[in-house]
Amino acid sequence: MNLRFHSPGSIILDVTGGAEIVSTVAFNLFYQDDESNSLWYLGSDFDVNQNDAGTQFWDNYRNVWTIINDNLCTMRALSFTDDYILYTVPVQVNGKLTNLRMLYHNDTGEYEVIGTWDGINGETGMSSREVRKLQDGDQVEFVFEAYDLTTGEDASFVGGGFTVSGPVTAEEATLFDGVYYYQYEITDIFGNTYKSDFAVMESLDGEITVEMAQS
Repeated sequence: MNLRFHSPGSIILDVTGGAEIVSTVAFNLFYQDDESNSLWYLGSDFDVNQNDAGTQFWDNYRNVWTIINDNLCTMRALSFTDDYILYTVPVQVNGKLTNLRMLYHNDTGEYEVIGTWDGINGETGMSSREVRKLQDGDQVEFVFEAYDLTTGEDASFVGGGFTVSGPVTAEEATLFDGVYYYQYEITDIFGNTYKSDFAVMESLDGEITVEMAQS
């Protein structure tokens, strides 16, 4: 893989070999928090453009991310069809670690939070079959992963939340000014994943500038 930039700011990924076994191309997005000197993982999405040959990809980054009941969240794209994209959002509900399952409907351009899913049991290896609807009174807190730029250690923390009262709304919102890291992630037909180098995007007053991350 070869990451390069093209005026006026597109982040281009060239697949120099093995394009025939590429299954999906997504991007990962991180926020640089200067106060804690860490990178917050905001998640991934399939919102990437490509040429007909599947050998070149370029970003469709619009300086927005999804918020749920006005709270920033980590959302990771899991799969997609012609009709929808399926996302998972790590949360705590009433103090228990779980995930929100969320759909983006391509025909309406709207998100739908469908409930919580407990994931894979660490002891049995079995996947939960139940998606539980959120109930009024549930306490929802959002879980983020972070990479400490000083120590190189990974950590997780809870940031923001709400008490369920009526419908739970997910929508896009403009991201606040700051420095963001953009990275491509390729998954091949065998389930192997490959990640590109980082591009650094600085958002200031709605304008975005892009440069390569320093090694």
